[in-house]
Amino acid sequence: MSRRLTHPGASFNFSSPGDTAELRSTTAGTHASADEPTTNNNHAYLHIVERVPGDFTPNNMIYHQLQRYHLAPAPSTTAAEAGEGGAVPDPFTALVTALQQQPAQSPEEASAELLTAEDTALAAATAAEKLQRDPLASKPDAQAHAAENLRQMHAYAAASVANTTSSTITPEIEDGYRFTFYPFPISAAVSIPYCSQHFCVLVNLKPIAPNHLMVVPIRCVSTIHGLTEEEVDDWGRVMWCTIQVLEHLRRQRYSEGGAASSATPAVPPAGNYSIAVQQGSLAGQTVDHLHVHVIPFDPQGKLAGEPEADEAEQRRRPPRTPTVMQAETDALRPLFAQYTAAAESSSAAGL
Repeated sequence: MSRRLTHPGASFNFSSPGDTAELRSTTAGTHASADEPTTNNNHAYLHIVERVPGDFTPNNMIYHQLQRYHLAPAPSTTAAEAGEGGAVPDPFTALVTALQQQPAQSPEEASAELLTAEDTALAAATAAEKLQRDPLASKPDAQAHAAENLRQMHAYAAASVANTTSSTITPEIEDGYRFTFYPFPISAAVSIPYCSQHFCVLVNLKPIAPNHLMVVPIRCVSTIHGLTEEEVDDWGRVMWCTIQVLEHLRRQRYSEGGAASSATPAVPPAGNYSIAVQQGSLAGQTVDHLHVHVIPFDPQGKLAGEPEADEAEQRRRPPRTPTVMQAETDALRPLFAQYTAAAESSSAAGL
């Protein structure tokens, strides 16, 4: 749907903030019961924002603004408003709840409703037309790197599988493979813990939170419109696997943090993850190659750290060393192997 509603000729932020919540119908200090059930509002939603010059300065402020739109109850001002629950949903939560109660729309119905304005006419182009308009589709250099990426990464993936259970990484893995995160060449052994048929996962040079990962198409494309349908399907599988790996790490940290108490349950609640795509320079895209940020959600509202004063301050964030990045990559590689194998086994069992 995001590809139906947008086009490769403009800058867009696609952001799922990772903020989910349970709105309880209980009074303060009590627990939900059969008579007072929990209303589960843990549904993902995605913001699509077309960017214009000067709308957010520095650029990361858009995420702080979007985090104001979250699923959470707001304190009531009157008992009549609050009812027995003691709180009423804020306007955004009420809007999302109302939308969830509406009948489902087909993609065609949603597109017809949303793409009526003159300034969205470009979004009504076909997927094939949009694919050809991807900024890197007309660059011979990018297309040459795309072909080499496919060759290198498929070989790297095969070698990685063979070395997953090894206690040390062989020289072939250590030095033999390069990936062009267009236009930048990087070492696969340092930065890439997992490759699928069409996508790879990268650790971050300048992470804004621990375990900040990126999901990147192997081909050199600049927008979500440059992907084929087969690549989009694979994208979904790799995103699912990435979340499973991050959940594994989160549960591991939770269990290592100490014994459960009345305030800390033995079983951790499900984690939340912010997912963001920056398409175009106005949206903050600084590397031409499409990439999807997957960031463990900070419930304190610090998706990108505290707001920086200017873009220069953001750029001054120190990069990590190759040694540090490879240590993370080596730790992640067997986890990706574990969860992709489990997913493949589950798919085979369902056939």
